[in-house]
Amino acid sequence: MVTPATKNQVSYKEKRSEFIGILYPIGEPGDVAGQLRALRKEYHKATHICWAYRAYDSTEIIENHSDAGEPSGTAGKPILNVLRRYQLVNGVLYVIRYFGGIKLGKKGLAGAYEACADLAAASAALVEFIPRRSISVECPYEYYGEIPRLVSREKGRVLAVESAELLRWKIELPRANIESFRCNLENVTAGQGRVL
Repeated sequence: MVTPATKNQVSYKEKRSEFIGILYPIGEPGDVAGQLRALRKEYHKATHICWAYRAYDSTEIIENHSDAGEPSGTAGKPILNVLRRYQLVNGVLYVIRYFGGIKLGKKGLAGAYEACADLAAASAALVEFIPRRSISVECPYEYYGEIPRLVSREKGRVLAVESAELLRWKIELPRANIESFRCNLENVTAGQGRVL
């Protein structure tokens, strides 16, 4: 699986209609609504703003798409198929259409949306997607300095730290590194630290 490293924008023309493809990285599906509102303001004269996204949600891939008023199946689905073909996750691809006065027909329309989406994905900076998971860790205060080092060694990050009788850390790690982190935590804390 891959994910977009940065925003990528392309332009494609088909029989005087202009299609603008914009690929954005997203953290979660909720990011799409805000981006869509901003695009509707910026491209307020566009005929349609169609889109599709794929997002990894710790155990599964969530997908959605919209034809945005184009005939059913001619825009959102072809865009989604491009995302699937590239095995792209945590990304949303918008294709903005300015109608050029010549009707493309359903097949031509689907082909134009797919061609623009493919151009956007093919020219994007895509990086390997590493599935991550949040976990909680509890340990005595004396190991306060050790936990960030263990997290860093396993390519993770600290999300939050709470203190009570014991320290409780919320961390995010690549899924493949969780078991290694658990073993190292037990070794460093002589069994006093634990993953909850």
